[in-house]
Amino acid sequence: MIHFHSMIQFHSMGQFLAMGKYAAYVWPAYAIVAAAVVLNILWARALLAHSQTEARRRLSMGREPEPTLERPGRDAAGRRRPQQQEGA
Repeated sequence: MIHFHSMIQFHSMGQFLAMGKYAAYVWPAYAIVAAAVVLNILWARALLAHSQTEARRRLSMGREPEPTLERPGRDAAGRRRPQQQEGA
């Protein structure tokens, strides 16, 4: 059985903002979550714009996309490629 008179009630905006003396934990948590959501949206939009630009560039060149995870001298799994001898 829920007792409505025992639930937390705020009689003023100051009491609400104080969050029953837990404001030091509640409001920074909300700020961190809000910042994470905003950054996630910004990073996703930037990645989308970059990917679209890269796709347009590759289509205009008329060639297949190159793997982007490979580093020079290594394969996609990160293993070193054997060095080719010059003149051989």
